[in-house]
Amino acid sequence: FILVSLIYLIPPKTRYAIFNSPKSTTTGNKFLYLGARVSGGIAGFLQNFAISLGSVTIVNAMQGTQYAILLIGTVILSKKFPQILKEKITTEIMIQKIAAIILISTGLVLLTISHA
Repeated sequence: FILVSLIYLIPPKTRYAIFNSPKSTTTGNKFLYLGARVSGGIAGFLQNFAISLGSVTIVNAMQGTQYAILLIGTVILSKKFPQILKEKITTEIMIQKIAAIILISTGLVLLTISHA
C-alpha cells in the first residue's frame, strides 16, 4: 500500500506538485489540506488492515457510516469555522442528506447480504 503510494513521488513534476501545492494557500488551508491527505492515507491503511482481520463484506457494509461521520463533521466545521467551510444548513437540506445516507447505507447492506 505504502510502496504503491510512493510511486507517485518518482516523476519530478508530480513530486514538485505534491510537495508545493499548499504553499499558495493560507496557513489554515494548509493545515486542512495536509490533514485531509494524512487522514486519507491513514483511512486507506486502516481499511486494508480491517479487511485483513475480518470479512470484506462487513468492512464494505461499514462504509455507510463514513457518510454519517462526514455529515456530522461538515456541520460542526461549518458552524465553528464558517470562514473555512461554508455550508448552508437548513432543516430541509438536513432531511435530504439524512435520507440520502439512509438510502446509501441500505444499498450497501443489501449488496453485502446478497454477496455473503
